[in-house]
Amino acid sequence: MMGGHDVPFLFPRKKSAFLLAGLVLMLVVPILLNRSSQVNPPEEARERSIPKPPPSSSEEADALIQQASENYFYHEYGKAAENYQKAIVLYEGQKDLTRAAKTYESLGDLYKTAQKPEEAEKNYILAADYHKRIENYPGQARAMKELGDLHVSLERPDLANEWYQKALRVFEDREPHLVLALVQEALGHLNWEIQKIPEAIQYFTQARNTFVVVKNPMGFDHMNNVLNRLNNEPNPHSHALRNVPPGGRPAE
Repeated sequence: MMGGHDVPFLFPRKKSAFLLAGLVLMLVVPILLNRSSQVNPPEEARERSIPKPPPSSSEEADALIQQASENYFYHEYGKAAENYQKAIVLYEGQKDLTRAAKTYESLGDLYKTAQKPEEAEKNYILAADYHKRIENYPGQARAMKELGDLHVSLERPDLANEWYQKALRVFEDREPHLVLALVQEALGHLNWEIQKIPEAIQYFTQARNTFVVVKNPMGFDHMNNVLNRLNNEPNPHSHALRNVPPGGRPAE
């Protein structure tokens, strides 16, 4: 104490400078860190902030086909048909007639299973037309065979024969194909069904020879069995031959 007055306590100059610098750092560092995180966000945050491109029409159509297949499996035929039709619109918009044609075939199969033969016939015809436009002749003949099979199931042998014959003509002056063998086999069964045994033997023999050319041993063996039964049994039951088909829908 001096002269009875209190003297204010003063920090030493060095300590005051350190305190002031500390206060400044306390204020400035959080601001800089915040700005840094905004300019250079973490990798995970940057990935979340980048918008994903919308799916392409092709991807969307493929997803619809997948959904339609699931609907079909659960017998939700109305929903399946709707998804197939939506996919066709997308494929047609992309000028992808190959996938559109295959989807029309799937619609034909769907309507056949759902016992809507008129709709099945319409879609098989569209499939055949699209395959023809893209010069996919096996696909065209396959769709025509499906039309023949449809009329067989409806007990319309004349119409079935007409479509099978159209399918055969597709392969005139063209290389043999598995589809050709299946058409010939179908004609064999049709003629056997209506008791035209010589014609049935003729078509089964043609089918057997085509199976050889396309290197399908399962089909060849099946045709051999059919011909043996036809030649050895005077009145075989026609449905007995349908128990061991050579395969489902062939690849193109």
